[in-house]
Amino acid sequence: MRKSLGTPAKIAALALVVGLAGGCATTDQLNTANSAARSAQSTAQAAQSTAQAAQSTADQANQKADEALQQAAANKKAIDATNEKINRMFKKTMYK
Repeated sequence: MRKSLGTPAKIAALALVVGLAGGCATTDQLNTANSAARSAQSTAQAAQSTAQAAQSTADQANQKADEALQQAAANKKAIDATNEKINRMFKKTMYK
């Protein structure tokens, strides 16, 4: 009976050692993982920088669009005033 208890215990111990040894990462694997993490972080930082530059460009474009809208409104007022003046002058000539 001692032989039958010893064999399963030996098999379990061997399985535990193999499992622990197989589950450990080597230095090369850790270096590869660290390199991949640094690369991912670098890519994320580049994307963040690109997004900030795009936001800045969009903000500038929005500001220029607002300025153009204000200028267009001012121009419309001037055109309306000029048209009104021309209409008054035309009416005066028609009454003469």
